[in-house]
Amino acid sequence: MSRILVDTSFIIAFMDKKDQHHKRALKIYNNRVRKVNVEIICMDCVVNEVYSVMARKLIERGMSGEFSKVADLIGGFLENIDVVRAYQYLPKLHSKVVDLINELREDLIIMMLL
Repeated sequence: MSRILVDTSFIIAFMDKKDQHHKRALKIYNNRVRKVNVEIICMDCVVNEVYSVMARKLIERGMSGEFSKVADLIGGFLENIDVVRAYQYLPKLHSKVVDLINELREDLIIMMLL
């Protein structure tokens, strides 16, 4: 079975009907995940971010009272995916990430400007 790693943007677009990429996320899910029987995985840090982003969106829409319902929907979505523990690697990788960013700083600035 193939696996696909999803990020916050995909999950938010998939769940939020008002998101500008909602239709595209549904199409990807229906054509590439359901039909092909792909296992969905995401990192634990993505799960935290999904809750945070959805809470912010609800506040911006004046719908913060709906968070419990949305949290239940998120929980239901997460029941069907494999959550990978990424945080355990952070202390080991932090200095390597910082070194890499410092090494590539000029290239990163150029990419950000493009």
